[in-house]
Amino acid sequence: MLKDTGKVEFIKAIHTVQDGGKYYSGDISNVLVNNLLNSSVKTSERPKSDARTSKPFDLTNKEVQVLELVLSGLTNKQISEKLQNSKRTVETHRFNLMRKMEVKNLMDLSKKAQEFNLV
Repeated sequence: MLKDTGKVEFIKAIHTVQDGGKYYSGDISNVLVNNLLNSSVKTSERPKSDARTSKPFDLTNKEVQVLELVLSGLTNKQISEKLQNSKRTVETHRFNLMRKMEVKNLMDLSKKAQEFNLV
């Protein structure tokens, strides 16, 4: 469920899960179905493109945006203000970047981003 889910849908989800079922909101169901359909496309059939458009490491647009701002020297607070997101959201994007790119620190993040032409 999304964080802006209404009360009625939230209660419905609780009852469904309490009864042992799984509950996905309409928006989440759409994402799951689209991912399932897109995953059936063979890699060889996908158009070739440069590293920025293909997004190595399966980075989202927002993660690439946060990556650029992190590497430009901005703090999480400054990034959150610039992107109009909470500081916690920015921290989550940053954590996901480090995990996906398999790095432990900012220096390694910077090196890998340059290596794959992400910035």
